[in-house]
Amino acid sequence: MYQGKFDAKSRGQQAPEQALDEIIRERDEANAAAAAKRAQRDAARRAARPGSAPRPAAPARSAAPARSAAPGRAPQARPQQQRPAAQRPAQPKAPQPRRQVENEAVLQKRGPRTGSMVFYGFYFGLILVFFVGIFITLNWLNGWLGKYEAAQPTIKCQQVFDQLFANPDWAQLYRLAGDPTGTGTNKYDTQFEGQDAFVRYMTEKVGSQQLSYVETSGGLTGKKYLVRLGTEKLASFTLLGQQENIIDIPDWQLGEVELFLNRNQSIKIRKMENHVAYINNNPLSDDYTIQIASTKADERQAAENRIRTSIQEVDGLLTTPELLVYDQTGAPIEVRYNADSGMFEEQISAIAITDEERSAVFGALEAYAGFMINASGSRAAVAKYFDGGSQTYNDIVKMNGELWMNADRGHDFLNEEILGYTKHSDTLFSVRASMVMHVKNKDNTEKDYNVTQSMYFQYKNNKWVCTEMTNEDITAPVGEVRLSFYDNAGNLLSSDFYSTGIKSLTTPVVTAPAGKVFKGWATVETNDQGQKTWNVVFQPDEMGNVTFPDGYNLVPMKLYPLFQTV
Repeated sequence: MYQGKFDAKSRGQQAPEQALDEIIRERDEANAAAAAKRAQRDAARRAARPGSAPRPAAPARSAAPARSAAPGRAPQARPQQQRPAAQRPAQPKAPQPRRQVENEAVLQKRGPRTGSMVFYGFYFGLILVFFVGIFITLNWLNGWLGKYEAAQPTIKCQQVFDQLFANPDWAQLYRLAGDPTGTGTNKYDTQFEGQDAFVRYMTEKVGSQQLSYVETSGGLTGKKYLVRLGTEKLASFTLLGQQENIIDIPDWQLGEVELFLNRNQSIKIRKMENHVAYINNNPLSDDYTIQIASTKADERQAAENRIRTSIQEVDGLLTTPELLVYDQTGAPIEVRYNADSGMFEEQISAIAITDEERSAVFGALEAYAGFMINASGSRAAVAKYFDGGSQTYNDIVKMNGELWMNADRGHDFLNEEILGYTKHSDTLFSVRASMVMHVKNKDNTEKDYNVTQSMYFQYKNNKWVCTEMTNEDITAPVGEVRLSFYDNAGNLLSSDFYSTGIKSLTTPVVTAPAGKVFKGWATVETNDQGQKTWNVVFQPDEMGNVTFPDGYNLVPMKLYPLFQTV
């Protein structure tokens, strides 16, 4: 505030009231000038600061009007009065913080919030891209799943089964399985059977029955299915569906087709040694001969009258084959199956028993039996059918003390049968015959006597008479038989001929697998369902030696080692 002094000398001779007003005016002017100078300094400082705006200068305060002093009183300093707020000059604002001022300046310079707009644009763009990607992926996945479902092996396997086995073309199936590349060589063909035999076999086996299939293990790149008739498996097929990566849809295609053939049928043929047998138009060589034999009846005859026969066997067949036999001149020979012997046999009119020969056979047998019961039989009856000069006749008539019984009330001859017949020459044949003599005793009891004898007949004095009779089976083959030994994998170890009356032999020596012992050499029988039955025949010692009891006759056999778990 201005501090003035009263100086009458300096002020002249002004009146006291005028002098006081002048002092107040000067003071107010000085104060206004100081305030203006301060405002200018503050404005300059603000201008020097970035973002600062000049503060408006406070208006100059007007001089107070002069007051009249009371007469005779000395002038006093008037106290300064406070002005109303509305009339006071504006005071400069306090300076704001620098960072706030700078931010406000930057915002004023940038205008709208550009960063927020970029962020939200990018944000909503990502959302749009995400949902577009989801849509495209789902659309592709839907199509892929449709293709994947259509390509599943469950659909393809049904298609293959329907095509091949619903209404099977057996010939086509045989070629597809055995010759898939069409080379003309079928792996299922054998020397005696091919496509025709397979078609006949499957037609007879399946007929109108429906087949089924079931999935089994197929490996890493495929699936395998078994085709069955009931519980018996007949065939299999595989589907292959390789893929390079996980999203590739496998293109399932038919792979291998396999047939399961139960080749359990076999056939044996007994024929003259110099005749030739044909199986399905294929001739049998000596490799299929399992026995070279004559009969014990031949041993009793001169060499020129002996008849040598051979038995040939073919196994591993699907069905009973067509069999033809031709003699040494190429003429066909009739062949019939003999259920008793289990083989086919030649039917040659020249060696077939005639009615005349048959009558002589059973006439002699009945006379012998009747004599043995001391009934209607008599020495005269025996002499009618037996050669009176033979040892057999003499042995019979001397049996008075060895009769079966002393008397009967009647008897009948039943079930007369020829068991074997060999025509050695025009004047000599041998035969084995049987019958049943039913006897009624005097005590009203009844008894049957089975009569079976081997006999030789010669043609003398225009009739056939028995020259020899024995209980021994003269039709039993004598000679050599083939024994074939195989290992447990089915590989042939040895195959040789042995005499039927051999007393001992040496078999191959085999080594038992770990945990098992050798049980013996056995024959194997396989039924139509492929089930095997093992029958032990030889139990050799450690060196493979086998000894046979007296009376043992060797027969042709295929033998396999039987091992038993310890």
